[in-house]
Amino acid sequence: MNLLSGWSSQEQAALFQPLETLSESATQAGVEFHDVAPAIYEYSGFSAATMRSATFHGHNDITQRFEKARSLLADKNKKIVYLYLPELDQCAHAQGWKSDRWLHLLEALDSEMQNLKNSLPKSSGVILTADHGVIDVQKNNHIYLDEYIAAEELDYVGGDTRGLFVYLKDSSSVSVYLERLAETIGDRCYIVTPEDLITAGYWGRGVRDHLLPEIIVLAKKEVALYHRDFAKPKSLEMVGHHGSISSNELSIPLIKIGF
Repeated sequence: MNLLSGWSSQEQAALFQPLETLSESATQAGVEFHDVAPAIYEYSGFSAATMRSATFHGHNDITQRFEKARSLLADKNKKIVYLYLPELDQCAHAQGWKSDRWLHLLEALDSEMQNLKNSLPKSSGVILTADHGVIDVQKNNHIYLDEYIAAEELDYVGGDTRGLFVYLKDSSSVSVYLERLAETIGDRCYIVTPEDLITAGYWGRGVRDHLLPEIIVLAKKEVALYHRDFAKPKSLEMVGHHGSISSNELSIPLIKIGF
C-alpha cells in the first residue's frame, strides 16, 4: 500500500486524511468543485482523501478531458475545475523525460492548452502546474539499501525512489543505522531524520508523528534508491524518478492564463 493506491476502502483513506479538502471548502462556500480525470480514479482512495465533495467526471482520453473542462467553464455558475493529466508523469517514469514519447505527449498537452486558452470565457482563468519534477536515472546508478540494512531489521521501507522512508524495528538504534548509511552511501545521498527536515524547514511541526520514519535517505546525485525486499519488481524498471530535494525535482511550472 502507498498513498496513491492499495487502500481497502474510500472510508479508510478518508480516515487517514481527515483534514478538510479544498473541494470541501469550496462546496461549503457555495462554489461547485469538479474533478475531471481518468475514469479509474473515481473510486480511488486518493480521491477520497483529497477530492471529497467533488463532482467526478471520468474520461480516459486527454482531448475528452479538455472538452469536458471547456463545457464546464462555459456554464457561468461559480466553480473550480480540477483537470488531471497523469500521462506525462506516467511516461516519464516508464521511458524518461528525455524520450521521444514524453516529448510527443508534451506537444499534445501544449496544443490542448492552446485550444483551451482560445476558448476560455472572459470570466474564467486557468492555472497550469505540476506536483514535482523528474530525473532520468540509468540502472547502473541504482543504490540497493538491502545491501546495507537487512529486511529483518526493518518494519517497512516506503517513500519515493529518490527519497526512501526507512521504518526501523528497533528505533533506539537510529544512530547505528545513520552511521552505517553515512559511511556506505553518504557520498551520494543525504542521510537524515524527520527532525533534520523540520529544522531545515522542509517539513512543518504539524506532521503526524506516528507516520514518520526513523530515517530518510535523499538522493543528492543522479541515483535511484531501492530496498528490493520492499520495492515492487516493476519499479526497478523505471527510468524517471523523483522524491529528493534537487532543483529539477522541486522546481515546477506555474503558468497563469486568463488572469
